[in-house]
Amino acid sequence: MIEDNLTDKILSGELEEGGTIFIDVDNENEITITVSDQNDK
Repeated sequence: MIEDNLTDKILSGELEEGGTIFIDVDNENEITITVSDQNDK
């Protein structure tokens, strides 16, 4: 699964330089995690 692969990359620090992780928790404690390892050059 793509999500598992991204989680493995995050935990092992393998996101490319310039990658971003955005974590949002709304007022109902729903957590949204957005990960980008795309480098815009």
